[in-house]
Amino acid sequence: MPSTHSTNESADYATFYGPVAQNLLEGRGLTTSNGRIASDYPPGFPAYLAVHFYLADLFGWPRDSVIAVTNVILSSLSCVLAGLIAELLFGSDVSIISVFLWATYLFNLWLIKQPNSEVPFIFLFYLAIYFFVAGIVSTGLVRFGIVGFLCGIAALVRPILLLFPFLLALLLFLRRDMKLSQRSRSAGLIVLGFLIVILPWEAKLGFSTGHLVPLSTNGPASMLDGLTFATKTGKGGDQAWVPTDVHALAQRVRENQRSLRTTGEVIRFMLLQARNDPSSVIQMGIVKTARSWYGTNAMWHERPVAIIQFVYLSLIVPGIWLAWRLFPAKRFFVVMLLAIMLYFWGMTIIALSILRYMVPAIGLLLMFAAVSFDICRKRAGVRFWAETKSLGHNVQ
Repeated sequence: MPSTHSTNESADYATFYGPVAQNLLEGRGLTTSNGRIASDYPPGFPAYLAVHFYLADLFGWPRDSVIAVTNVILSSLSCVLAGLIAELLFGSDVSIISVFLWATYLFNLWLIKQPNSEVPFIFLFYLAIYFFVAGIVSTGLVRFGIVGFLCGIAALVRPILLLFPFLLALLLFLRRDMKLSQRSRSAGLIVLGFLIVILPWEAKLGFSTGHLVPLSTNGPASMLDGLTFATKTGKGGDQAWVPTDVHALAQRVRENQRSLRTTGEVIRFMLLQARNDPSSVIQMGIVKTARSWYGTNAMWHERPVAIIQFVYLSLIVPGIWLAWRLFPAKRFFVVMLLAIMLYFWGMTIIALSILRYMVPAIGLLLMFAAVSFDICRKRAGVRFWAETKSLGHNVQ
């Protein structure tokens, strides 16, 4: 990579994750540099980093190098999991193409270069999806408990998965080929496994803050970041293009953000804006919906990113239709993949609408692109051999 892009640009790593991991390593627990409980984000990624810090210091290796090696290994394993999931759903040909597409997906590779929590998160998330699909295919109840357990660990790395186990549980009730009692037990195991993992952290948060906190205290700040992005400038001086009304709305939010300290206060403020200026709120919603597919935190190279994303989507969209038609026995899984995409899309719209938050779901959507590739490959092969055979007859 160019030297301008190869350095660590994660502000959260420098200000939160790294210091908390260091405090864990030194025996001070989950605390920030000023000694308070590290509640801005869940404890999973700081604990993950603390292990790397310990091993690097033990053997005298650079910490960044140890993290980079683990990033490569976990990303490779995520490719394997994507292939295994695709094989269960659409067969080995689609599986091989899915692995190739995911392994070369530029915005996934970008995550490997620095300590990004998405790398271990994607591995855990795909492992949970694999066990979920395998549990349905082989009707194994134990697998669903593992799904909930893995979702819990992944949610402690990235809180975007807070409601995801309940989505999986809901999807199970769409399986008409499973008895209602079996669906209920499977769904219950997912939720139970999830709660067993996150409840100790939830109890610690509740005891420290005095009220119920869903995995982290940074939720309102994330929502405000997503509502004020139009007023900010990236590191290179770049700004996101938005309509004038959206910029004015973002400015109003920014002027009042000190008084918007809870999720409820943010929601009430936006409802007030919707009553007074519905057009601006609707336009902001449209902009945030679109930016989820190409936006970047630093607002770098967003036009090229949008063009690349359009190429992938031009394969994904017809692939959804082809998968629905060509794999009628697997339509539940088509619905499952689309539901996962909508879940991540919705959570990204609520927070800061950037592509990085959508990457885990896009890795699964690439299976539909692989279906498109596979159909084109097979039809091109049929035409090639038909033309070759016709040419042979003409020569004779």
